[in-house]
Amino acid sequence: MSTAAPTSPPSAELTARDVASELEASKQPALPDGHPQAEVPAGDRLLDGMVMDAAEFRRRWNAIEAATDREFRAELIFGTVSVTAPPDLDSHSVPDSLIGGLLLAYAARTPGVRSASNGAVVYRSHSLAAPDQMLFIEPECGGQVQRDRDGKRTGVPELVVEIANTSMSRDLTTKRIFYEEAGVREYLVYLVPRGRFMLFTRAAAADEPQDATRDLVERSTADPVFAGQVFRSVVFPGLVIDCGQVIAEDIAGALATLESGLSTPEHAEFLETLAVRRAGEDRDTTS
Repeated sequence: MSTAAPTSPPSAELTARDVASELEASKQPALPDGHPQAEVPAGDRLLDGMVMDAAEFRRRWNAIEAATDREFRAELIFGTVSVTAPPDLDSHSVPDSLIGGLLLAYAARTPGVRSASNGAVVYRSHSLAAPDQMLFIEPECGGQVQRDRDGKRTGVPELVVEIANTSMSRDLTTKRIFYEEAGVREYLVYLVPRGRFMLFTRAAAADEPQDATRDLVERSTADPVFAGQVFRSVVFPGLVIDCGQVIAEDIAGALATLESGLSTPEHAEFLETLAVRRAGEDRDTTS
């Protein structure tokens, strides 16, 4: 008489994962129908206020992306998850696009510098942020952003820009402290509800040292780097952004202001510096 082959018991790993998921689900609030994560298993969700490390955050993020086709935005700052709603078109996406365009235009005229948006900035094991806009110097030109063994970028950009609407309180406190600790050198924040910008930098003028151990200090319109609400980057000579023109959505005026910065001797000198650094890196790699 034949007997059916015994079925293999579930692995201990799978059982442990299921138990952990059920336990976590019991602690989570019920998600309403239509919630972006309603169909995501409890053990894979990212909810506001959760505490975890960057590796677990990235695992859950990947699981959410695989389970849903909805836009999802979240960050991990000092081990705590922060979830944000999809951005509003007028109050976020429009100024974000304008600033991103200015940074892209600067990078296009400055070989050795790259612009990016909403890219992951990982710091130690407790934080994974995604700045709205950023500008960084390429590694072969001496920048802070490097590449690991797998070719992925690591480190923090020199310049970060955030469009702060509903996230204003977090962007000015926890996130500013995170960027300061991580080594960001210039932090520009558009405070949408207040209709103005704030600037935090490690140096107030080009002749002031930019020591990475220094604090990100708020700059007033009396400081050379932010006179008249016009941001004149110290880290990226020639990058000039008139914040009033950005608020007014004066694209032509903002581009003209940037062009004036790109035409300065300071920008020409920066191009030479980047070229020398790149040449030195090329010699080192071929020797």
